[in-house]
Amino acid sequence: MEATPQAIIKEVSSKLHRDVLKLCGFKKTAYVWTREGDWLKIIDLQFSSWNSSEEARLTLNLGVFIPNLYRAMRSHPVPDKPKEFHCDVRTRIGMLLPPGTDKWWTVTAASKAQDLFDELSADLLETGIPWLDGLHSYESVAAELLLQKNPFKAAVVLKLDGRDDEAAKVMRTAREKAHKLALPELVRVAKALGIPV
Repeated sequence: MEATPQAIIKEVSSKLHRDVLKLCGFKKTAYVWTREGDWLKIIDLQFSSWNSSEEARLTLNLGVFIPNLYRAMRSHPVPDKPKEFHCDVRTRIGMLLPPGTDKWWTVTAASKAQDLFDELSADLLETGIPWLDGLHSYESVAAELLLQKNPFKAAVVLKLDGRDDEAAKVMRTAREKAHKLALPELVRVAKALGIPV
């Protein structure tokens, strides 16, 4: 009997956990892996909304959940069990790989589980996990957010790091580049943190 794409993905997910991510300190819940620490590191296997019983597409989302940054950016409480979409610094695996574009894997009944495992584990070990590990300080997070062209969040991170002058400078850039609909939120957060706008 031919395996379904969903069965192949389930098999690969289990092998990825057992042979790679568990050894790197991650715990698994369904298709999400988390690693505790000062900041929560999250790897999320995302499926296309167009998946069918004949073909499934998937990608990897990566995120770092920083409670202080989450609090600073929002007026509601920190979630008990943060998900990847709660992370203020996040990316997809394809954005970290040449040529820096979105990357999806297509799985059909003819796909080989070992080939999918080899690709996912290589991308995680060579690129994804080092990216997560590199985000270990406010300085590294601010640099990543600037690289992602998000000066607003970068300014907040710099403020949390006690670098007030830099935070003010980057916030001015954020205000200049902000869409008019985003300005009220930017001004609210900056004022709450005491960053001049």
